[in-house]
Amino acid sequence: MAEKKPLSDQQLLAIQADVLARFTTLQAAMATLLTQLRQENDYPAQVEQQAGVEARRLAITSYQSFYYEGDGKETCTTCWIGAVGASLETLQQAARVNTCKDDFKTAMAPLSGRSVMVKNVDPASPASTVSTPLARVVLERIGLKGIAQRHVTRHIPLLDERPRRLGFTKTKRSPSVERISLDIARRRLERLGEAPTIAEQLQRLDALIAANRHLPSARQEPLAIVNTVPLHVRCNVPYTTVDPVTGAPKQAYRQKKWSLPVLYPADAGDALLAIRWPTLPNNGNTSRGKRKIEVEKLLPDLNAHRYLPAYRHGDLRGATHGSR
Repeated sequence: MAEKKPLSDQQLLAIQADVLARFTTLQAAMATLLTQLRQENDYPAQVEQQAGVEARRLAITSYQSFYYEGDGKETCTTCWIGAVGASLETLQQAARVNTCKDDFKTAMAPLSGRSVMVKNVDPASPASTVSTPLARVVLERIGLKGIAQRHVTRHIPLLDERPRRLGFTKTKRSPSVERISLDIARRRLERLGEAPTIAEQLQRLDALIAANRHLPSARQEPLAIVNTVPLHVRCNVPYTTVDPVTGAPKQAYRQKKWSLPVLYPADAGDALLAIRWPTLPNNGNTSRGKRKIEVEKLLPDLNAHRYLPAYRHGDLRGATHGSR
């Protein structure tokens, strides 16, 4: 992958101004939407198996949740499930909010995949600088430290008509195992800075690289990166279609990936929807790839493991090749 050209100071200032303007516009649109939702307490609402006013309060909390909660990581998304009835005006305002979310995402796009070295403020680490995503630095500069970009840019789900019922499911998948070469592992470690723990891991990795140097590249030992797969939440939305053979109407389902309560058209005093709530899956299976690796991590900061001896010197077909 070609390396991106560095941004000039003038370009960076323009991006910062655009990001802040887009976020301010989004906040104003969201404030209008939340005001409208608070005024519709007599509309049906069900969120996280709560109903009525409490469900509407949870929905409002979910829509305005733009910041990480507790020790939340950048790769994590907080999820709420449910359905909230709304007036036409409220649905139209929610659509405007989604447009503002897209505009903010577009403003942030030039910062994607870029990182800068910044001063290390960790007193326990002797490293003077650490690599930090440029997007995070820019957001901190304009007063948006701790913002969760995934929360900000995800759409509020909208339906054009009231569904007959909804069914939510949660699927727990086994962790995925990414197979990478020792050289790629070293490049990834180097990007994490100069902390003592990184230096120790580089020493272990260099010893392993030296032990494999006499082997052809296809026979050198790979490492396994274990990537935790988050819980997948889906919503089954029924709709009526026409049988292509008989021409008779038949029921079908669309599966939607939603992490926020869906808004649908309703009137004040409408009955609650029929909703099938999910049960947490009990999936104790271990992936085949994970059964081939050592339990102890060789490189904790990469979540990297060595393969068991029987699997260490196969080729790297299917592995991740590149500069990442």
